[in-house]
Amino acid sequence: MKSKIRPDGSKYYTYLIVYVDDVLSIDINPNETFKGISNYSRIKEGSIGSPKIYLGANILKRNIQDGKRQPSECYAMSLHGYTKENICIVESHMGKHDMTSPSSRRYRSNTPFNNSSYRPELNYTEFRKDELSSLYLNLIGMFK
Repeated sequence: MKSKIRPDGSKYYTYLIVYVDDVLSIDINPNETFKGISNYSRIKEGSIGSPKIYLGANILKRNIQDGKRQPSECYAMSLHGYTKENICIVESHMGKHDMTSPSSRRYRSNTPFNNSSYRPELNYTEFRKDELSSLYLNLIGMFK
């Protein structure tokens, strides 16, 4: 985050968001930022443009008006697409490993965590097979 001055003299903040090799610049003139970065690193051809997706999140540009100032543009992130894709992946794995969800068995109200008679210390469910351990870790990472 860096403070800058607009051409009209007002102050604003520019943001540079970096995750490994994914860079998102929120600025009036992001090309200036990427020009500086290109002095140190190679930038993939055609990758500079108005952001649409960053790390799986949809980037939306909106005009806002708060009643106190002129309308201004802002960016927002939505996980709708990311979540929808993750649900498809989970359903695919559930089909491969013959798993069903409580809602598909039509006993949604009897799941362990909303049932007052459930006692986790008395749960003797078998541990999962080793090949499912890595799947479990991948699924946890997706929804972090």
